[in-house]
Amino acid sequence: MFILVYCSKCGTENGDNATFCQNCGTRIKPKENKNGISKFINYKTILIVFLVFVVLFVISWVVVIASVT
Repeated sequence: MFILVYCSKCGTENGDNATFCQNCGTRIKPKENKNGISKFINYKTILIVFLVFVVLFVISWVVVIASVT
């Protein structure tokens, strides 16, 4: 996932792995992770994993109920 980082001095868009602004050369500070969740695990990923487990749970119960009757 490519995230744009804006220079705090001139506002130029820079790539998320940029160390210095490509326009003015100001050092770009890395964003701190304020919520404690890794940048590789976001809420969409958690939601998708949760939905997959719910679907698998429902399917397993349908199979169990179908085998009992």
